[in-house]
Amino acid sequence: MKNLSIAEKAKRYDKAFEKVKENYAHAQFLSACEDYQISLECLKNTLESIFPELKESEEKPVEEYNITGITSGYATGKLKEIIKDIESGKVEMDSHDYVEIGGVKWATMNVGAKKITDSGLYFQWGDTQGYTAAQISSEKDFSLRDYKYGNSSSTFTKYNETDGKTVLDSEDDAVTVAWGGNWRMPTKEEFQALVNATTSAWVENYLGSGVNGWFFTSNDDNSKTLFFPAAGYGGGVDAWDVGSDGYYWSRSLYTDGVGNARSLYIGSGGLYPDNDNYRYQGCSVRGVFGE
Repeated sequence: MKNLSIAEKAKRYDKAFEKVKENYAHAQFLSACEDYQISLECLKNTLESIFPELKESEEKPVEEYNITGITSGYATGKLKEIIKDIESGKVEMDSHDYVEIGGVKWATMNVGAKKITDSGLYFQWGDTQGYTAAQISSEKDFSLRDYKYGNSSSTFTKYNETDGKTVLDSEDDAVTVAWGGNWRMPTKEEFQALVNATTSAWVENYLGSGVNGWFFTSNDDNSKTLFFPAAGYGGGVDAWDVGSDGYYWSRSLYTDGVGNARSLYIGSGGLYPDNDNYRYQGCSVRGVFGE
């Protein structure tokens, strides 16, 4: 399997995927399987929630599974094989799960998250170093004085009136730096396209996780969904409004005032794809795949 592409490796298990799709309606998992873009953490977290026996210490040989039964059968055995091969290094899985909605391939999780309900990391706009909520008070001050492109005179050293840059360069894109390849932060137009292509609503206690956020369902295919946790934002030395609001950076500068950048706002009070935040605030980041 070593010289096979990710798609070819995954296709070896297409029968297992078909059986899973016939029996389970987990949109994130189905989309990952269909696109053959399976990251280890997401695969393990999702599969363990569907198949509790994956947590067993003893590995039953695939041949011993009943291939006519899904919960203790062929699919579970084959999917165990995938995890085993990834962990042993036989298969390299360096991709991230995505869902294509409205022609845009959206990551199913925030940068820094291990599952779809995780907040992930907070980033200042144009800075590729992210911080957890726990790190804010001890390691980060989300203020102008602690901003990569700010200075003591309250002006900006990049993305300003002088250089005329209005879109993040790749080296300043948190998604590109974290994930590489064609992954990047979305534009403000792509946030608007997501809103236009979906039916969406504020959701509390998403799937019993205790996490609030905004849930998007594709208008063209209701099996394609996205969940954006309400992670709040980093301001000064605190994380604010966690659970009630969420702010997601675009890669687009707010051209009416270079001290701000465009963002997506989610909250119990509404959804605003053309929001803006101070560049030095800490916001969540969700990636898109494509040039």
